[in-house]
Amino acid sequence: MALAALTLAACSADPAPAPVSDTAVAPIDRTVAPLEPATTVSDPAGQRISLPAPPRRIVCLSGLCDDLVVELGMVPAGTSTPALLANPALLGDRAAEVPVVAGTFGSEDVESIAALQPDLVIGLTGVH
Repeated sequence: MALAALTLAACSADPAPAPVSDTAVAPIDRTVAPLEPATTVSDPAGQRISLPAPPRRIVCLSGLCDDLVVELGMVPAGTSTPALLANPALLGDRAAEVPVVAGTFGSEDVESIAALQPDLVIGLTGVH
């Protein structure tokens, strides 16, 4: 019985602490250079698209665009997803000032978009 008690006591003991390494870990450099604005991009098919200047009036035909434009500190010149823009995390009450593109998702009215005089229109591949 004493042997069983010693065996159980040995099994329940805390393991020995791991030895401390004498080698120092090199710090990780996490600094990054600021991004420069680009006026040339490649579309999903690899076609290069260039704008004469950074776009100021962006019409968004998808919620992803609205989210991106607001995150960059801009307000879309027009949107097809006004309910998303009204979310407090995006524009909240200010979303009422953004013109809504006429039409339905994937069938937005081209004249409605053109009337907003956009520098750039962002949609989804295969839809717009």
